[in-house]
Amino acid sequence: MLCPVREAEWIEGWSAKVIFSDSGLAEDNCIFTTNLAGRGETTYVVTRYDKEQFAIEFVVFNPGMLVGKLDITVTKSAAGKSELCWTRTYTGLSPEGNSWAEAYVNGPFQQRMSGLAESMNSYLSKQAQGIR
Repeated sequence: MLCPVREAEWIEGWSAKVIFSDSGLAEDNCIFTTNLAGRGETTYVVTRYDKEQFAIEFVVFNPGMLVGKLDITVTKSAAGKSELCWTRTYTGLSPEGNSWAEAYVNGPFQQRMSGLAESMNSYLSKQAQGIR
């Protein structure tokens, strides 16, 4: 589900253009672009894809603006459910990038993460019930 193609199944409005992928899905060295509000075209490179450890890592580029790193791991919780840990690191490449990162992290970031969690949980619940 953490894939430039599969995310369109559960993230409303998600659209990505795959530049490189042998499988057509997320994998090591996969490269894709999105056009995100406030940041323009964004390039993602999958720098780690570990099916055994349920982990994926992306480096994210916005030319002249910022570089980001996104680490996602999935683990089993004590209740037998899955927990997703989503860690983002932003580094501004310009005053504009620094301003964007500061405003985003101190503003809409938490709302965005909550929205993604709700979307994923809703999608997984429907899948478990056989609903499309």
